[in-house]
Amino acid sequence: MPLLSDSWNLSHQDNTVAPHGFVVNRISGLAYVAFFDAQIVVDNLVALDCDVIDGLFSTLRCRSGETEEEPIMVHTGMFRFFFESVEEEEEEEEEDEGMSNSQEKKTKIDGFARVANELSRAKL
Repeated sequence: MPLLSDSWNLSHQDNTVAPHGFVVNRISGLAYVAFFDAQIVVDNLVALDCDVIDGLFSTLRCRSGETEEEPIMVHTGMFRFFFESVEEEEEEEEEDEGMSNSQEKKTKIDGFARVANELSRAKL
């Protein structure tokens, strides 16, 4: 399982570089986010809606009236952090390539923004 071994190696390596913080590494289109000495409070979890993750996390199950499976739950703060890092990377890519957003990319980012705003207003 390369994903698990890559995550473990990067986490161990990054812990020596940024103890008591976090580090983001991107390898082959995957983002690895390592948090150190952080405890996640499970009451800050919310379900991902299908319309938000469609095209972004296509292999994940989402909350839908058609399924009885439990939805994927995400931590509010970490999701917001992920959204902001994706948005920042998109802006950097546009500047580097001198290109404007395609409609598809804009729709995905707008979906992230909508959910991030809803999550920040949620009283969990």
